Amino acid sequence: EQDIKRLFPGKPVLKLYHPVYDIFLGNDMPKSAARKALGIAPDKRIVLYFGLIRGYKGVEVLLDSIYLLKGKIENLKCLIVGEIYTNRKIIVDKVKNIGRDRVKLVNRYVPNEDVAKWFRAADIVVLPYLTATQSGIIPIAYQCNRPVITTRVGGLPDMVDEGASGYLIEADNPQAIADSIYNYFENLKSPNLTAGIKIMTGKLSWSGYAERLELFIRQLGDS
Repeated sequence: EQDIKRLFPGKPVLKLYHPVYDIFLGNDMPKSAARKALGIAPDKRIVLYFGLIRGYKGVEVLLDSIYLLKGKIENLKCLIVGEIYTNRKIIVDKVKNIGRDRVKLVNRYVPNEDVAKWFRAADIVVLPYLTATQSGIIPIAYQCNRPVITTRVGGLPDMVDEGASGYLIEADNPQAIADSIYNYFENLKSPNLTAGIKIMTGKLSWSGYAERLELFIRQLGDS
């Protein structure tokens, strides 16, 4: 939106959102079934990062936060799921330093039919992005009824109802991520945020997107 206003001053602009995905089968799979399918112990407290691993997405920061949480959250495990498109050695070295009992790296492409399993197996999804515009990960998490922890960058805060569908933190801060994860599991006792997620899912619907886009186009035609 900012770029368009800068490049084409005075032109009408409509800022919309990334709608919720509805293409991933198994988005209502029981957590126990998803974990069994993926070989994850039922007693683990699972933090999930999902998607391509690029420098701007802050995976290294998330791993540093998991290191800070050593001994503070019982049975905590972080899943890093996605193909690496940055310095692989840095990621692998951090995983080794933390310990494979506390973090699992799945460096591969995940086909559509398996996507929902990872989200349904998780307790909470973390987006530690350093920069961003929007993200398709939050809509997938919501479709699978999972709350998110995400940084206050780009349009990501617009997709989170603080405390109701997820939590917002500052970027590039391992301690902030660690504190938010600790708060979710220990202080709040893994709260059920289904109601807030459902509301946000409705706000991010494809039908709502289409209606606002159509109205914008009609207004352009009348101007």
